[in-house]
Amino acid sequence: MSVVGGDTMKKIHVVLLVFCAIVSTIIIALYWLAAAKEAQENKSGFVVVQDAQMTLYYGETCPHCKIVEEWLVQHDPENTLRVARKEVYYDRDNAAALGTTAQSCGLSTDSVGVPFLVVEGDCYIGDGPIIAVLQQRMEETP
Repeated sequence: MSVVGGDTMKKIHVVLLVFCAIVSTIIIALYWLAAAKEAQENKSGFVVVQDAQMTLYYGETCPHCKIVEEWLVQHDPENTLRVARKEVYYDRDNAAALGTTAQSCGLSTDSVGVPFLVVEGDCYIGDGPIIAVLQQRMEETP
């Protein structure tokens, strides 16, 4: 029967410590990747559309925005219209993008509100006009 010596025990401890460090690093990396994927979603849970044909600026608590979102969920659940959604109440970058976009449409940033839709450089404000444009696009989509 052999007894493990002190040097061998130290080596085993070092190996175990290195193994634990590697496993911890892998777990942290996987967590980071999952968090990065989750960051691709905005507060409403809509995945960011990379090849969007339209951009809808909305506010998390905006009742008119909710009407547009409900219309989209009901009529375009698969997002075939390729609508990118950008929340502006809690996301400063999106709010700044809305201001820039409004100016490019010849609108004053003082008079811009949400919901705000941009389609091929044309801007639409309000749930009624936006739903009309979306409905028209749905009819044109094969």
